[in-house]
Amino acid sequence: MSLSPSSRPVVVSGVAFVGTEFEGVVVDETRDELHLLNAHATLVWQCIDGDASIGEIVDDLAAELTVGRAALMADTVAVLQQFADLGLITVDTPPTAEPSRSDPADAPFDAAGELRIEVAGRTASVVSNDPKVLTALRRLLGDLPASSAKPELRLGLLSGRVRGAIAPLHYLYRGDDEVLRCSTHGRLFRAALAWLEELTDAPDTVRLGTRTFVCQRGAVLVAASQAALLDLPERRLAAGGWRSIDGPSAEIAERHVVVRACQLVGDRDIVREIGAGEEVELIEARPASAHIPVIGLVMVGFAPQSLGLDSPARRLQRISALALRDGSIRARDLAALWDLAQRVDTYTLAGYEYFEVPELLERLARGSLSARADAAALTDG
Repeated sequence: MSLSPSSRPVVVSGVAFVGTEFEGVVVDETRDELHLLNAHATLVWQCIDGDASIGEIVDDLAAELTVGRAALMADTVAVLQQFADLGLITVDTPPTAEPSRSDPADAPFDAAGELRIEVAGRTASVVSNDPKVLTALRRLLGDLPASSAKPELRLGLLSGRVRGAIAPLHYLYRGDDEVLRCSTHGRLFRAALAWLEELTDAPDTVRLGTRTFVCQRGAVLVAASQAALLDLPERRLAAGGWRSIDGPSAEIAERHVVVRACQLVGDRDIVREIGAGEEVELIEARPASAHIPVIGLVMVGFAPQSLGLDSPARRLQRISALALRDGSIRARDLAALWDLAQRVDTYTLAGYEYFEVPELLERLARGSLSARADAAALTDG
């Protein structure tokens, strides 16, 4: 039997699965046989729903596992071939292959139409592959007027589908760039609203081009490539006491991060309005108005410049990436960054060692790391 990414495995009648903590057993009741599955085979089996193709199953597994897609495809095909040889599944191969739904270029954002709205006199466009998403967002945004002008901000909300026991992943795009992946619609909507609300900023609002993580001690601002931020192991961060505030940037006021409840939706409860019935993800910080003290600045993947004769101006130049937004830096943002850098520690992780961020944050949460006391290789400050 030849398997391809477009092939759709289907469990045959009389076969049932019994799961344990990480593994499972398949019971073939017609032959009175038991088949023990290892962890990977168990994950593959749980993704077989009769609708998902092998390519889609691999997409879902790749989103959960730190394994290259090519290797994962080979392993998954091998497992499914064993299932087929044992008579546990049949395989339906359509005449033509479907594109992978995880490829941003193939994401059917225009399938459900477009929501174009005016926010504080500026136009934003929101598209989605799910008409329910656009309907719920329109309901959340209440009386905001429609607009026919050219949009300044383009957002895409790609809603994933359930694949067996694997939770669906949802994606948020700004233009063609993926900026968030998450497993709940509540978090997806809150992040989208944060991007829209930035259009309402007052002229004197100060923002840094960073992602905000908060713990009981305060907030840490992390500047990194979007790919690095997407690949952070969020469950480990959550286990270390950290929560993420999703949004395009961090609003700063007097050495604090300003967290605001979304003004665009007023008193509406987002989860109730979208009818998701979902629990909040571990990594997500529910937005509530607050001023959180900044306890650290972290830069990931920014090449250190030659120090030469050090001076305050040179140091500001070295950390200016924290104020970089859409390829530009504003003077008021840079001034706020310098004020912060004078009072909190700054850490630089060389290259793209994003996997070191959780360890750094865990130590900061415990108060066991000081840039002025620890290894100079880790810090500018």
